[in-house]
Amino acid sequence: MPEWSLCFSSNDNRAARRLDSVEPGRSNAARYVGDDVKARMINKLDPLVAEQEFFGALISGKIEVLDDLLVDDFILVDVMRGAEISKAELLAAVASRQVKFEAMEPSGARVRKFGATAIVNGRTEMRGRAGDAAFAVRSRYTHVYVEEQGRMRLASAQGTQIVET
Repeated sequence: MPEWSLCFSSNDNRAARRLDSVEPGRSNAARYVGDDVKARMINKLDPLVAEQEFFGALISGKIEVLDDLLVDDFILVDVMRGAEISKAELLAAVASRQVKFEAMEPSGARVRKFGATAIVNGRTEMRGRAGDAAFAVRSRYTHVYVEEQGRMRLASAQGTQIVET
């Protein structure tokens, strides 16, 4: 399977230049995907479609999309501190804009499927704000999806910061 890359941004000029030749009115996520990912958009059982929804909902702050995508006992292991964050805590932080993602560029996603479970490993470069503090981080991540309610839903996510040595 080929690598894919998406670019999500609320105000990133670099991303805007990448998207300027695409038809107006479509989301950044839909504009900057390869044909192979566009074809998957109709398949709710494809973990890469769920990945696109997850990153897109984080950048846009769409709580209803996150609420639907995440399983009830979802756990996120925070890339910055290693803290466990529940679904309710993540939704509250995004809704209140305590955490605001300004740009997020995932790349290199690889999918491994085991029955009704899929594990996605990839990289991200993201920046945003946590409270009053700005952050910018490069990370590797692992997302675990399970087939539930006729679609892939995110059960667990963990990010590990890439530190230059």
